[in-house]
Amino acid sequence: MVATNNPLTNPVFLFKVIRCYLFDTNRMRYMSPAKFKKYRDRMFRRTVRYAYTVPLYRRKYDEHGVHPGDIRGIDDIGKLPFISKNDIRNASPDDIIPKNSDKKNLWKIKTAGSAGKPFCFYRDSFDLFRDSMNFIRLLKICGINWRRDRIMHIGAPNTPDRFDYANQQAVENNLKKFIPLDNFLSMDYFYMDLNEKIDRINRFKPDFILGFPEDIRAIASLKKSGRGKDINPRVVCTCGGMLTDHARRYIADAFHCKIVDIYGSVEMDAAAHQCKNGKYHILSDSVFFEFVDENGKAVKSGEPGRVVLTRLSAGGTPFIRYTGLADMATPTYEKCSCGFPHPTNTPLIMNIDGRVAERIILPGGRYVSPAVVLAMCTNIMQRTKKITVSQFQIIQKSLNKITVLVVVDGCNKRSSAHADAVFDEIRGGYRKLFGDTMKIEVRKVDKVIHPNSSKPPPIILVSAKKTHFERKSDR
Repeated sequence: MVATNNPLTNPVFLFKVIRCYLFDTNRMRYMSPAKFKKYRDRMFRRTVRYAYTVPLYRRKYDEHGVHPGDIRGIDDIGKLPFISKNDIRNASPDDIIPKNSDKKNLWKIKTAGSAGKPFCFYRDSFDLFRDSMNFIRLLKICGINWRRDRIMHIGAPNTPDRFDYANQQAVENNLKKFIPLDNFLSMDYFYMDLNEKIDRINRFKPDFILGFPEDIRAIASLKKSGRGKDINPRVVCTCGGMLTDHARRYIADAFHCKIVDIYGSVEMDAAAHQCKNGKYHILSDSVFFEFVDENGKAVKSGEPGRVVLTRLSAGGTPFIRYTGLADMATPTYEKCSCGFPHPTNTPLIMNIDGRVAERIILPGGRYVSPAVVLAMCTNIMQRTKKITVSQFQIIQKSLNKITVLVVVDGCNKRSSAHADAVFDEIRGGYRKLFGDTMKIEVRKVDKVIHPNSSKPPPIILVSAKKTHFERKSDR
């Protein structure tokens, strides 16, 4: 935890924050392509120079035979080595921040990480303020006024060492001493104490709601049942999980408002937003994405690849060519007709295909991407008007068996017959997708849960033993 003094009382820090607010939130809309490229190259060079003061990165760069002086712009990013989550996880705290840094001036961010292995890194206060400016930018894109409209964030547990806690302490609490923020409300995981929190949301009457897809879906389910009559947001934003077409339609049907999905993580915060055409526009003055295959080579436009992240800012632990997101996404270089500007030669994201760990593994090492797995199931459920599916989950516990759990709203004897027909169609669809050697089980349940009940349930849960190829790709 950093010192409790308010950094906004420092004139230099305050000037940087004001400049960030005035320029960063509008840069992509008003800066010419030539000036934007010059700006991004300058930020990238600065970030690489900063990383070279961090022992972990310095060792990696020296081993790779590359020096910050070799980097002239973002086009030289391929000269740098990849950095994995294990590189950061296995390093000591002093190895992932600049040499001689005082950790008392940095915020420690800690997550459970994949497979429950702890993962820690550091951010400084200004970097957290920069991320808040990106959030304000996203609100503007959604037509929300951050000073006037009522904004609700349903986030992760707000405990020390969590990102939400650091953001609240470093940004929100310090801003409140200068600017009233009564129109903001943050709550912990929605999935616990559901009835109590639906009443709290109803009293707050938010114009904008941000939360995990499954948490928003749970609100939508209660809304459909008659609860939360004063929950009528103009915009619902989802982040931190896969928003399936089925979940989007279910949420939209409950709230009758704009649904926007945001791509982000604790390492990069909010980094891309979905436009009205369904494509994701990257905030490419803050982050740079690469999309690579299993050999680290760039994939072609329209082909799914593994996401590699570079943050174009310096503060705390740098993330440059970071592979630890373990996400799959499909880039495209086609121009979007939505009207939102994006830099030349910068890709859009066609689809967020899901976590690498959520790929369904078939005997022999072949896998099927999460996007393909979900599309088959959601397409079938959307075709039927006889039953309403509020939630589903796909589980693979062994290489030769898939279980699909389905929650049907208001199921009675008549709708049960329709549900059985839909379940038969799901079985047939997956048998065709995976082959006859895969056993497909479809079951109706009252709810789906996470193995760790304190977390929202994943849509795809894979615990089958991984092949050598899968273990290699997850490193």
